[in-house]
Amino acid sequence: MKEKQQLLDYIDSNADFFRGISDQIWDHPEVRFDTPHSAKLLADTLREQGFDVEEGVCGLPHAFRATYGAGSPAVGFLAEYDALPGMSQQAGVPERLPLLEGAPGHACGHNAIGAGNLVGALAVRDFMQRNHLPGRLVVFGCPAEESGFGKAVMARQGAFDGLDALLTWHPMEDTTLWGGSCLSIALIYYTFQGVASHAAAAPEKGRSALDAAELMNLGVQFLREHIPSTARIHYAFLDVGGAADYVVNRALGTAMYENLKRVTPLPYTKEDYDQARPFFDREDGDAKAALLARLRRVYPHFSKEELDSLAASPLNHALAPLAFPAEAMMLSTDVGDASWFAPTAQVTVAYGPNGSAPHSWQWVAMGKSGAAHKAMLTAAKTIAMTAYDVLTDGELREKARKEHKENMRGRVY
Repeated sequence: MKEKQQLLDYIDSNADFFRGISDQIWDHPEVRFDTPHSAKLLADTLREQGFDVEEGVCGLPHAFRATYGAGSPAVGFLAEYDALPGMSQQAGVPERLPLLEGAPGHACGHNAIGAGNLVGALAVRDFMQRNHLPGRLVVFGCPAEESGFGKAVMARQGAFDGLDALLTWHPMEDTTLWGGSCLSIALIYYTFQGVASHAAAAPEKGRSALDAAELMNLGVQFLREHIPSTARIHYAFLDVGGAADYVVNRALGTAMYENLKRVTPLPYTKEDYDQARPFFDREDGDAKAALLARLRRVYPHFSKEELDSLAASPLNHALAPLAFPAEAMMLSTDVGDASWFAPTAQVTVAYGPNGSAPHSWQWVAMGKSGAAHKAMLTAAKTIAMTAYDVLTDGELREKARKEHKENMRGRVY
């Protein structure tokens, strides 16, 4: 399709610039809601490319809304850019070696999520301008996905109202559509108040709030063995956020997967494999056995020879089949909160050495690699083509909208 090829050509012709955006966010890891550099980089880039940018939206200093065009159809892009605390790591080094001890690092690839959504939106903006295509693009700068859940704050204030679709992507161990729901998070805050007294002179007059909190926590530990396997209990002695479950939209997701098929398998080079090999070779036997077991689940159509070959590869180039599992994934994301407001779809693209896990120093170390850049650009191309589909295919919009209404069953966020 020549129209979609225009999108791909735009991304390829500006790939060096886009890789630089991802790397600049990687170079300045910021956590939770405190993301001034990353948010400004993305917002300024969008402004320079003709978007109207509103910063500090929803009462969050480092959240933004960037809009191009007007009216409908309207497509939203969910850009993330927060890092993880304590995950500093030197790029390309296949051993644990922080840049700065105790500093944050991009161990979940959010530098590439922010860049990938930016690239996808810019590609569609370029096409709209060249071809006089009507519609509206909205890029949301969303801090604090890892802890604090910025999209939940934004959702509560109506940031995602009035859109025909929301698109995004996430680095993962496999390349496919995110076809399953996830766990929601329900928060309950308990406050304990004690009575002060002199611990030596009059201990009997005191009441320890910390003791009460610890006793409650101990009781919860005994409760864990009596809850369903689909539930998780976590606790923290700090202020944390919450997130809703992810509402899967099969119509929009299927369209997105078809676009993902167009730009896969991932175009790794020998240099990419060589760079990932030292990381892969460090994995022990248990990790490689777990990798093979996971690949058997994800790629049930592969032969034994194909599975063995993929399990021995330092990078995962394969496209996993489209699936919409009934069971929820054992993780949470604040993309779920946004998905309650509009049909939402996201792809996952393999990122990091094969067999390594998200939130690991290995993912930080590979964050500026050729493989990570290819993952980001692959996701961006998929997002751009899917946004084009939403803007030009009224039947797709109607199917996705109808399914979303049926999924919600009258539920209100």
